[in-house]
Amino acid sequence: MLIWIVFRAADQTGTVPSAAEYGIVVFFSSVLNILGGAGFTRIGHANPSHARSAVRRLITIGQNINQARAILGEQSVIGDGSDHLGAAAAILQATEPHLENAISDWNEVHPEALSEVLAGRKEEGV
Repeated sequence: MLIWIVFRAADQTGTVPSAAEYGIVVFFSSVLNILGGAGFTRIGHANPSHARSAVRRLITIGQNINQARAILGEQSVIGDGSDHLGAAAAILQATEPHLENAISDWNEVHPEALSEVLAGRKEEGV
């Protein structure tokens, strides 16, 4: 856009841009290209605080699934005859590996996130 403005202004006056004007255009174009490249380098990089919060949520979901599966297992042992309990327990059990894989994915991106979350949970006694 800047180049178009400079050349359009030069065309209106009927003069050819000087070497200094070309130099200014090249300088600003280079600066904008560098800034654009710097902006794109951050794409795809996860913020460590976001990684920690995502791992923390995944671990909490996993713990809740384990608790629900244990409760459903106790209910099915009591033998109330409900087929729904067995189906719910099977769904929860099938969900567990997916959560473990998601936590492993975050561990590959930010290994310190998982270790920090686990250390924090040990301190809280969870």
